[in-house]
Amino acid sequence: MPFRRYLGIASGLLGWMPQTFWKSTPHEFFASLEQRDKANSPDEKSESEEDFSQFRAKLERAKVI
Repeated sequence: MPFRRYLGIASGLLGWMPQTFWKSTPHEFFASLEQRDKANSPDEKSESEEDFSQFRAKLERAKVI
């Protein structure tokens, strides 16, 4: 694994301190990187925005809001 490159990505793109990178699992690193890309994509709604929209629609149907 190119740890040096991944550390650079974690520091530069994600703003992680080296300690955070070394304590994270590969899954945590790649999930964070994926979410960063989604958050910076102007064309797609993020997963959390869609979840919130669905949740709000359920509340409106239940006449809670």
